[in-house]
Amino acid sequence: RMNTSSEAPAENQGARLGAPAPNPLSHSGSISFDLDRPAQVRLRLVDVTGRDVLTVLDQRLGAGAHTARLDTSRLATGTYVVVLDADGQTDRRLLTVAR
Repeated sequence: RMNTSSEAPAENQGARLGAPAPNPLSHSGSISFDLDRPAQVRLRLVDVTGRDVLTVLDQRLGAGAHTARLDTSRLATGTYVVVLDADGQTDRRLLTVAR
């Protein structure tokens, strides 16, 4: 039987990242994310080598919609991965920093 639902699979529903805005960005922007339940959240930027270059937040948050500010003014031009870890759930989005 084929699943035709537009919803994400159950294993990805605990924490979901929106798209960074703007993208590309030059110095600062934001990213939204949703939590289905309260969770310990770590939001970070990782470079193409897999190295953590910026921790945006690391705290316990309640369920619902959240927005985090991204300050990339100290990062080099390039492509990064925004990684959201929330109580064992992970989601990722690409982000381009351009000057």
